[in-house]
Amino acid sequence: GTVTGVQTCALPISRDGLHIPMLDLDGCSLFQVINEVSELQKQFGLGTASICSTGRADSFHVYFWNKMSWRDAVKVVASCKLGDLKHLYFSLRREHFTLRISNKKDRSIQVVATVTSPFKSNCGHKDLESFVSYETASKLEVQKL
Repeated sequence: GTVTGVQTCALPISRDGLHIPMLDLDGCSLFQVINEVSELQKQFGLGTASICSTGRADSFHVYFWNKMSWRDAVKVVASCKLGDLKHLYFSLRREHFTLRISNKKDRSIQVVATVTSPFKSNCGHKDLESFVSYETASKLEVQKL
């Protein structure tokens, strides 16, 4: 089906070529996600992160509120041990991150946790101003990749 997503490529902050790391995590618990986010915050000096449930108990989206170069944002996303490789693959092809924000079937996006950090954030959710409608890929289409 068709869903709406938020993307980093046309953020006001990306006019200077900057992006925020956005993670898509499947097959994990909220506890695992919080631990992984904390590790990435320490490793890369990242500020606050927001964790959203995608409507399934084992599926989450993460937004790190730090703008950075595309190369550095990719390093953060690629370093995530729990990350969805399809998300990384499509992000690399498009040269920006996209995460669903609308309902998918009966599943909605809900913020479920905020992970603070001793490091500073340099942007926030109000900076997310680029949205796109897209078709979600079926499992069969993804397996062909």
